[in-house]
Amino acid sequence: MSKIEEAREILKELHVPAKQQADLCCYVLLAMADVKENDEWSNVVNS
Repeated sequence: MSKIEEAREILKELHVPAKQQADLCCYVLLAMADVKENDEWSNVVNS
């Protein structure tokens, strides 16, 4: 599963409206969390 798909699953689990589950929103989530394709979600920190 790609990080975009994983980000979308996170947004779904948070009950974010469907329009805010678009690819662009997933990219924003990944950028804000500074998550790269090979990173583990467990290593994400709020800095």
